[in-house]
Amino acid sequence: MDDRPDPKHDEWLPPARIEARPYVDPNYSDVHNDPPTPRRNDGNDWIIPIAIVMAGVVLAVAVIMYRRAPQPVPATYFSPAPVTTTQTLAPPPPVVVPSLPPVTSAEDSAAQKTLEDVVAAARSIRGQTGSYAAVTSFELATMLPANSYQPPTSPSTGPTDVSISTAPTIFSAAAMSETGTCFWIRDFDGTRSTYGVGDPCTGTAALDAMLPTWPISAGASGAPTVIP
Repeated sequence: MDDRPDPKHDEWLPPARIEARPYVDPNYSDVHNDPPTPRRNDGNDWIIPIAIVMAGVVLAVAVIMYRRAPQPVPATYFSPAPVTTTQTLAPPPPVVVPSLPPVTSAEDSAAQKTLEDVVAAARSIRGQTGSYAAVTSFELATMLPANSYQPPTSPSTGPTDVSISTAPTIFSAAAMSETGTCFWIRDFDGTRSTYGVGDPCTGTAALDAMLPTWPISAGASGAPTVIP
């Protein structure tokens, strides 16, 4: 067997090129470390800068127009001044201070006391007899001997001088005070008495006594003041 090389392989061949392979770390991941893919330039890159510039121009114009526009006047809130009205009011009514009645003089009180005692005696007689007709000067003198008594039409001359008038249901008497005032008293059916002053100072005139209380006399210097 011929061990000589094949003559067709005797031509010269360049040595084989052996490239070094980089070392690859088995733990390396190229998911996030790959170089970015170059952005494709499609010829529209000028739109974005132009849009930004135009937006700035529009904003600047809007600001200028806003500043030049008339600003509204702020509303001012105020409280209106109170309206003063002049009202004519009626004057208040006068304060009436009641005046105290004059004090009854001792002379008038003496005449009044005489008549009250006479009526009390007349009521006692009526209670015994059932009628004022039984009240006479004699009966009264028996009960009240300090007084003197006159018939119905004879006037009284002093505080202890009493002119009397009798009827079945009514008794009346009059007595002259030392002040010159004649006091009247009338008793009806033994239930109530009425009072008065006047002239003449007789028992008959005393039938006109209509006041519920003794009147206050002005004395001899003037007409009596009647106070119910």
